Amino acid sequence: MAEQQGFAHTEFLVDTRWLAEHLQDRDLCVVDCDVPQQYQRAHIPSSVFTEDHYQKDPDTDRVHIMRPDAFAQMAQSLGIGDDTLVIGYDNSRGLYAGRL
Repeated sequence: MAEQQGFAHTEFLVDTRWLAEHLQDRDLCVVDCDVPQQYQRAHIPSSVFTEDHYQKDPDTDRVHIMRPDAFAQMAQSLGIGDDTLVIGYDNSRGLYAGRL
């Protein structure tokens, strides 16, 4: 189905069946990338969310330009390590998940 919608790299996508089968995997982190109100309304069980879905640089407040060390610290705070498979999702057609 993803191929039919024109996604360039379908190998980076998972479907709900795959996620349901792997949700309890120890090396998996599901990140809800939407705004906190959406997360509180409905989210995938055991998912985590980022406080600021823009991943701003805390020193300059520039959107989408987080320093590597700051990104690593943010990822670690979510339980993401070097060997973690990260699944990001949102309710905005992938806009926020793509930023992550």
